[in-house]
Amino acid sequence: MAFGPRLLALALGACAAVAAAAPASAIFGGTADSATAPLYPEVVAIGYAPPPDLPPEFQGTALQTCVATLVADTVASEARLLTAGHCAAPPDEQLYVSFAADAPPTSSTWTPVPGTVVPQPVAGRDRSDPEDLGVVAIPDSMVPPGITPATLPAAGALSTLRVGEPLTIVGFGCERLAQNGGPHNLRCGTFTRRYTTAPFQALRPSILALNANTAAGAQGGACFADSGGPVFEPDDAPPRAVLATVSGGNPLCNAVGRFYRTDTPTAHDFLRSQGIAVP
Repeated sequence: MAFGPRLLALALGACAAVAAAAPASAIFGGTADSATAPLYPEVVAIGYAPPPDLPPEFQGTALQTCVATLVADTVASEARLLTAGHCAAPPDEQLYVSFAADAPPTSSTWTPVPGTVVPQPVAGRDRSDPEDLGVVAIPDSMVPPGITPATLPAAGALSTLRVGEPLTIVGFGCERLAQNGGPHNLRCGTFTRRYTTAPFQALRPSILALNANTAAGAQGGACFADSGGPVFEPDDAPPRAVLATVSGGNPLCNAVGRFYRTDTPTAHDFLRSQGIAVP
């Protein structure tokens, strides 16, 4: 399944009843990023106007539905955000971005974007390759000063990963309050940038698989509204390479997650065509 905007709306409806549950530190065992000295300022929230049928606490300028990463680009006077292709919405929906560590719908940090998410052109055509990358072009003036854009890995770089090796996931999405249980163990609507680690499980031609089960050594994993969020090497200093982006997982966010690789020829060709610097 994909953690996209429409599924997020359903998840928020299911999770609204537990929004006041006991606090959790992150998706499950992760860490909230600092608002004053953030570790991952290049990771941003993106979203659209909230659907009117959601509860009042989810109403405001923009509802955070996906995650993107500021990446190095080759275009003068513009910047590039890397996200998931399925985060694209109909052209008539206004896209917003927030560089803040906390991005609730009422935040004054939400800024309208001139364009929209550009997905890979043949997404979904090949079942073995979902082609789930998306790129957003924004003016340089929208980027706060002092943020170092992330980079992309060299071709085939992920082939050196070893089973069990921890990797860092960054996002803004729903939290998992407990490892086991049903949807009542998900809490959505904190809209806070968090990071966690999960061990490498498998590498497929276009997909990186990470295991979010704590029994396998995970501290957490991706969940609804984390789509497009980056995977980094742990403790990697800027400029960090985005190894993959959050693409999908299981409905309870407690098993194997799927992340779209950025080191493949298909990914490199698309990113290069969108003005992103590729090694």
